[in-house]
Amino acid sequence: MERGLLAALLIAVLAAPLVHTYQPAGPIVVDVGPDGYVVVTHSYTVGPEEAPIQITVRLLVDQPDYVYATLNGTGGVLVEEGTGQVVLTVPAPGLVELTYGTDKLTSKTGDVWSISFEALGDTRVVLPEDAIVINVDGNLVDAGKTPDGRDYLEFSAGSLTIEYLRAPVVTTTTTTTTTTTTTTTTTPPSGTITTTTTPSGTTTTTTTTTTTTTTTTTTTPAAGPGTDLTKPILALAVILVVAGLFFLAKKKGR
Repeated sequence: MERGLLAALLIAVLAAPLVHTYQPAGPIVVDVGPDGYVVVTHSYTVGPEEAPIQITVRLLVDQPDYVYATLNGTGGVLVEEGTGQVVLTVPAPGLVELTYGTDKLTSKTGDVWSISFEALGDTRVVLPEDAIVINVDGNLVDAGKTPDGRDYLEFSAGSLTIEYLRAPVVTTTTTTTTTTTTTTTTTPPSGTITTTTTPSGTTTTTTTTTTTTTTTTTTTPAAGPGTDLTKPILALAVILVVAGLFFLAKKKGR
């Protein structure tokens, strides 16, 4: 009887997943939104020889707004919530990511934002894209930019505080002004009148008078050097004399 109970207990222990408290496989990522809301992600790697396994994870807050976990980017991880911690039941090997959200890590006084908490291990705080850091307190080990250009600060375990401002949003307004110039051209017989209206409202009138002068030149050729008028004149004189004599003779015959 006792041997049977011991055997059953041994089988139950061997069948149950191992329970471990894991350190994250990478830094805990604390992503701070522009409104101060924070999304926290813990990452773990479970090897083939370890699955199935249960992982106990301490949280940065006692009661997050939501909690979910993925295995290799999909579901399948059982999450048991407690105060300040969760237990993940991981059925297979792979990358496990635990994500939760909260607004309890940040505060604002005037224009100054502040994020403060106890880092459980290596922790990367990703700030809003327009954040201007004015004070840092904690075990700072690294700083840089994310692929999308946001600043991050990386800390080792211990308490940390970051104070920052939000850069003012600059709104650029582009105004396009279209200027229309109207030109009216009138062609009267005396010339051309051009009226141009400029954007300032000034009207300029320009009158251009076109005078067309037609010059007619008549050229009379001069007598050439080989022309002699003496003979025609003498012939004409002879004709006149003969005609006169004939007239006189006829008058005497009457």
